[in-house]
Amino acid sequence: MQAAPAQSRKHMIAAVLSIIFFDSLGAGLIIPALPGLLETFSGTGPAQVSLTYGGIISLYSVGLFIASPLLGQLSDRFGRKPIFIVTLTGAMVDYAIMASFSSVVALAVGRLLAGICGANFPTASAYLTDILPPERRDHGFGWVGAAFGLGFIVGPVVGGLMAGLGLRAPFWGAAGLAAANALFSLLVLRESRVRPGGRLEVEPEAYPGTRLPRGGLNPLAPLLRLFSDRQFQPLLAALLLYHLAMLMIQSIWVLFTQVRFGWTAAQVGLSLTVFGLMAAVVQGGLVGPVLGRLGGRAGLLIGLAVSVAGCLLYGLATAGWQLYAVLVVASLGWLVPPAIQSLASRGVEAEAQGMLQGGLMASYGGASAVAPVISTAVFTWADGERHPGAVFFLASALVAVAFMIVAQRRPDGALEGATDAVTARPRGG
Repeated sequence: MQAAPAQSRKHMIAAVLSIIFFDSLGAGLIIPALPGLLETFSGTGPAQVSLTYGGIISLYSVGLFIASPLLGQLSDRFGRKPIFIVTLTGAMVDYAIMASFSSVVALAVGRLLAGICGANFPTASAYLTDILPPERRDHGFGWVGAAFGLGFIVGPVVGGLMAGLGLRAPFWGAAGLAAANALFSLLVLRESRVRPGGRLEVEPEAYPGTRLPRGGLNPLAPLLRLFSDRQFQPLLAALLLYHLAMLMIQSIWVLFTQVRFGWTAAQVGLSLTVFGLMAAVVQGGLVGPVLGRLGGRAGLLIGLAVSVAGCLLYGLATAGWQLYAVLVVASLGWLVPPAIQSLASRGVEAEAQGMLQGGLMASYGGASAVAPVISTAVFTWADGERHPGAVFFLASALVAVAFMIVAQRRPDGALEGATDAVTARPRGG
C-alpha cells in the first residue's frame, strides 16, 4: 500500500495507537490482583505461591514467543484489521475465563492465552509500516512503543484501585476493555492493506510468503526464515541481546534496589514508574527527531553505547539519587528497538512486513522467558548482598557484544534488496 494521504493517515495512526494503549492497559490491570488471587486459590501465603506465580507469569512470554511470528505472517495474508479483531476478542474471553474460574490451572491457561492474544504488537508495527513512508517509520515504531509503555504504566495503578472492590474486579474490567477495543477495531479501524478497489493489496498466489510456511502451523517458521537470512542476522542478534540485557535488569530491579539501597516497595514502584515514563518520552518524542537527523544506524549505535554505559553505572551506583541520574541518561537506550525495526523494515517488501515485525517481537518474547531465570541465578551465584551489581555488569557485556555486531556491519547497502528468504519478488514486481 502506498503511504496514505496525510489527513487519513493521522486518523489511522491515532486509531491503531489507541488500540495498543488500551490493550496494554488491560493487560496491566490484572497484575496487582494476580498474586492475591493465586493465594486465594491455593490457600497458602506469598512465600509458598511465589514459584507458581513466576511460572504463570512466564507463560505469558511463552505465548508471546509462539504467536508473534505466526500472527505477523497471518496479517500479511489476511490483513491487519482481522488480526486485531480476533486477538482482542480472544483477550476478552481469556480475561473472562480467569475471572470466572477458581483454579490455578485456569489462571495458567489464561496467562498463556493472554500472551498469544497479546502478540498483536507486531501487527501494529506492520500497520504503521503500511501507511508511513520509509523515512517516517522510525517515528511510528517509537509511537507504538510509547503507547504500549504508557498503557502498562497506567494499568497497574488502575488495577490496584479496582482490586479494592474485589480481586476479580480487575479481570472483569480487562475483559470489558478488550470487548470495547475489539468493537472499536471492527467499527473504526481502517484496513491498511487494501487497494482502491477494496481488495487486499496482496493476493495469496502472488506472494508465496503469505501462505503458511511449510510444516503447517509451525509458529517458529517465520522466525527461522528471518534468522536464515544473513542480511538480517546482525540486527536480530543485536535486538535479542539488547532485550535479554534490559529484561535481566528489570527482573532483578526490585531485589537490587532493596539490597543496595534498602528501598521500600513504594520507592521501588516510583523508580519503575519513572523508568516507564522516560521510555515513553524517548520512544514517543525523541526517536523520530534523533533517527531522522542521524540515521537509523548511527542512532542504533548511540542507543547501544548509552545502554552499555548505563548498565555499568547502574551496577556501580552507591546511592539512590545516582540511580535516577543514570536512568535519565540511559533512557536514550530506548532508541534501539525502533531503530532496528526501521532498518529491518526497509529490507523487505510490504507483503512481508507482518512476518518481519512478528519475528522481531518473538525475540522479545524469547528473552522475557529466560531473562528472569538468568538474572536470579547470577544474583544468587554472585552472593547478591555482597555483589548486587553483578547482573548489571553482565547486561552491560551483552549490550557491548550487540554494539560490536552492529558496528562491524556494513554502514551502507546491508539491507539493499530483500533476499529470497524474506521476499519472493523484486521491488516493483
